[in-house]
Amino acid sequence: MADAHRLVEDLLELSEKDGLSSMATRLVDRYRLLVTRLAARLGIGAFLDELVGDFAEYMSYLLIASGGTLEPRVGTPVFLSSEDHELDFEPLSHKVFQVSRADLLRDAEVVGVVTELLDRHERRRK
Repeated sequence: MADAHRLVEDLLELSEKDGLSSMATRLVDRYRLLVTRLAARLGIGAFLDELVGDFAEYMSYLLIASGGTLEPRVGTPVFLSSEDHELDFEPLSHKVFQVSRADLLRDAEVVGVVTELLDRHERRRK
């Protein structure tokens, strides 16, 4: 418990001093340490690198998301939702797909829509 409390204090200090990126790196390092210690006990040794890699990717996603806002820099933001997700605000542009939340980013229709939106955005920038 004392170690966990120290980690929290260290993370808060890192976020103030070096920003969120350092904090994310420290979390990934701690996750790697904990998963390595538990791998044999849980029988997940073969998946260790994949677990740590997935966690590192999630931290990267959170870092990117932390820089975002709902204020558009250019154009109108488009919100993509799964069938079971309800927004707590009314966006100007909202597309709902008939897939579960877990499958939203795997769905071929969603991939097509995102690709088209990105292509359209790129054409406008040129």
